[in-house]
Amino acid sequence: MSDTPAKEFDPTQNVDLGNNPVEAKKKEGAALLEKHGLANRFYFDPGNRGSYWHRTADGEWIGEPSREFEEMLCDVYNISTGRNDKDQSGARLSESKQVARYVKSYCRVDYVGRLAGQVAGFQKNNSQRVLVTHTADIMQPDPEQACPTLLELFENIFGDRDGEQLNQIEHFFAWWQHALKVLHSRRGGNGQNGLAIVLAGGTGCGKTLTTKLIRETFGGRECKPFSFMIGLERFNKECKESEAWIIDDEQSAIDAKSRSAFSASIKAVVADPAYRVRAIQKDGEVLEFFRRLVICTNLEDDRLQSLPSIKNDIADKISLFLCHSKPMPMSADTKEEQDLFRDTLFEELPGFVNWLLNVWEPKDKSVLGGRFGVRHYHHPDLCRDLFEVSKDQILWDHIQKVLFRSDDEFANWWWDGSTTKLRELLVSDESPLSKAERGYVPQSNHLGRSISTISNQFPEQLWKHQVEGKDRWLIVKPGKTVAEYRELQNVNRSYKT
Repeated sequence: MSDTPAKEFDPTQNVDLGNNPVEAKKKEGAALLEKHGLANRFYFDPGNRGSYWHRTADGEWIGEPSREFEEMLCDVYNISTGRNDKDQSGARLSESKQVARYVKSYCRVDYVGRLAGQVAGFQKNNSQRVLVTHTADIMQPDPEQACPTLLELFENIFGDRDGEQLNQIEHFFAWWQHALKVLHSRRGGNGQNGLAIVLAGGTGCGKTLTTKLIRETFGGRECKPFSFMIGLERFNKECKESEAWIIDDEQSAIDAKSRSAFSASIKAVVADPAYRVRAIQKDGEVLEFFRRLVICTNLEDDRLQSLPSIKNDIADKISLFLCHSKPMPMSADTKEEQDLFRDTLFEELPGFVNWLLNVWEPKDKSVLGGRFGVRHYHHPDLCRDLFEVSKDQILWDHIQKVLFRSDDEFANWWWDGSTTKLRELLVSDESPLSKAERGYVPQSNHLGRSISTISNQFPEQLWKHQVEGKDRWLIVKPGKTVAEYRELQNVNRSYKT
């Protein structure tokens, strides 16, 4: 045995890759692709028994099994099938087989398929190697096309009614403009997130027509995600392939479990750059892609109850638009008139996209900005309607019934105290609420959250403040205001001094 100590392994020095058969094969394969001008033209997907992917003349990607891939290399790219190399057993390999082996070993991808809002080709997506097979066919702007019928249509649906100054239409146009800017810029990651919107209105007001026009400008791909969002379905492959996520009147559920799941899903759809998708017999993937959620609903109570409660954790992620029922810009009584009206709208749509992207600017710049590109908007009539069919409205009725009873047991027109004290009054034996009504009163911590929601709807009657570092609520009876109470307190303090 030699007394010479073994030389310590130094990875920075032992890099003689010329003697490494694996690296040598890798270099040979890469050189062969370079020789034929085919670098970064092929990828291998190990799923579905393995398939080789290459780009067609029209820019889309298709996958083929090994034998067909090698034949394509020969027929299309003139890569030799003559045997000029040897494998480990000594058998000679063709150039096409060398390329196939190189692609299989070094050009693997984690996901292959369509991806909403993305350009066909290879990309790194949420730390994964992704091959997008089709480019989203986004509607292109046409500066030569006028769009008077569309502008009149949207003014009728979203414009202010007589005496209103709500600026709803500017918020709607800003949302649509931001979505189109994201699509046309092919922005990824957080930059492609955007608000969900609710279009609420009566039958025939144009809300469904509006969703179809939105979908067309996004490229025409649509999915119906409601069942997945509330947990009734486990698979949502179509979601990652669709820019427009549409939920209409026929898809609704009013039970508490479904509404809670729906609310959580909306937050994930809007706020998370990556979203989990899963096809049948496939593992789930978490990918980043463009999506906009559009919810259509009628104004009946049972339809409004299917919407999530607009509480603090979701309020800034969703806009509520009230669609007005006004005459359409063109007659649409007969089938022929309806077809002409529809054709006119879709003919004008590229012009509208140009107007929205390159001409229109909001008069009120405050509608722009924020985490999702534009500020959220809640039409006051919808907020009131949603509140009136909510559990919070029931709780508010109960609070007023207990604090300001008709028998004038409470002399004051105001009440001031903690949520714990308020709950004690609501559920006490002396409470005018029935046993069933008392059973619906939430615990103190949840009661505080509900009162916060109520105060957003009735800021004149509820005021949160602190006394000695502890939260308290001032609540005044209908017809009175918090401002009156505070003015009275100032007068009392002045009198005492």
